[in-house]
Amino acid sequence: MTVRFLVYNIWGLGGTVRTVANISNYLAEKGYKVVIISVRRTAEKTAIQLSDKIEIVSLYDMRYEQNKDNSFWKKRLLKRRSRLIHKDEDLYEMFSRYTDKELMKVLREIHDGVFITTIPSFNMLSVKHVKGNVIKIGQEHKELGDHSENIIRMIRESYHQLDGLTIVTEQSLPQYQELVQDHEFPICVLGNGTRMIYHRSPLNRKVIVAAGRLSEEKGFAHLINAFRLIAGRHPDWIVKIFGQGEKFVDLERLVAEKGLSQQVFLCPTTELLTEELSNAAFSVCSSNREGFGMVIIEGMAVGVPCVSFACEGPKQIISDGEDGFLVEKGDIAGLAERMEFMMEHDGARAKMGEMAFQKSQNYDIMLVGEKLESFIISLEEKRRCRGRS
Repeated sequence: MTVRFLVYNIWGLGGTVRTVANISNYLAEKGYKVVIISVRRTAEKTAIQLSDKIEIVSLYDMRYEQNKDNSFWKKRLLKRRSRLIHKDEDLYEMFSRYTDKELMKVLREIHDGVFITTIPSFNMLSVKHVKGNVIKIGQEHKELGDHSENIIRMIRESYHQLDGLTIVTEQSLPQYQELVQDHEFPICVLGNGTRMIYHRSPLNRKVIVAAGRLSEEKGFAHLINAFRLIAGRHPDWIVKIFGQGEKFVDLERLVAEKGLSQQVFLCPTTELLTEELSNAAFSVCSSNREGFGMVIIEGMAVGVPCVSFACEGPKQIISDGEDGFLVEKGDIAGLAERMEFMMEHDGARAKMGEMAFQKSQNYDIMLVGEKLESFIISLEEKRRCRGRS
């Protein structure tokens, strides 16, 4: 069976990218033919290592965006906004009429196997344009409440036409069931999975790690403002924030304004995030919204506890006071207080790290992969039964 994934940019390093890469590697090793369709390509190689068995199809290679060989019509289409992608999608501005054209072409060529789509607009396009004997699985990597009303309306109108849906937390299951107006509609709670490294951080380096897209959603300004409250008492501690995005200049300015240039460092996106986490004392998730929290479990997998705002995703992962801390969203002083506790209490940090490592095994990609594989098999059987009736 062929399993195809549709993603925005498999060459990036966001949480969705990492979980798609991990699950694709799992399926490829299990003998599935795996194809990743990436709307954009931005690098020579993927940041997450992919099996040689996986085929990657890119629709728009941005490495050659300024190539003079681009035809006039292509340049013109690239300048015009997408009609296929909903305007409320986070990355709407990254799509164009050219990517629309290439996307429609590839959707019409899919006639068999499993097609897994990863944002609401992709899910909608799957049910609308993919024909033939295709098992269509939509994925939600956000909590329902993090979507706009317009996106929720689109979900209500289209998701019931999918063969199945995966969501990241148990808590949001009733909401999605109500939205599709069918309590028998197949929905699989599929937390993101990570490779188990079985290498533990000693937790003795005075380094705090955070990672993600430098966007408003990820709230790194909260982390900087919280660290400012305690930095003077801990001049030998540093914060490393890994990522890239539209807020880079604003965050760089904030670091300078707060006098933290010797303690807070904005670092490029790295394919060695696991190694960086292995050298951290703890991680921080200061997101305004977080559907799951891939960096949290990647840190836990090397025994690194996390201090996080209590977004829906982190609340499903972290047991407050046991394997990390949860702080009310937007509580800068509270975030600083819990960070300082981690910094000052080596024994408690070590105990939390041990508990975090134990919990991370629930997110082993082997377990998550088996769950997705079982879901695919159940949908295939359901379709066969419909065919016999």
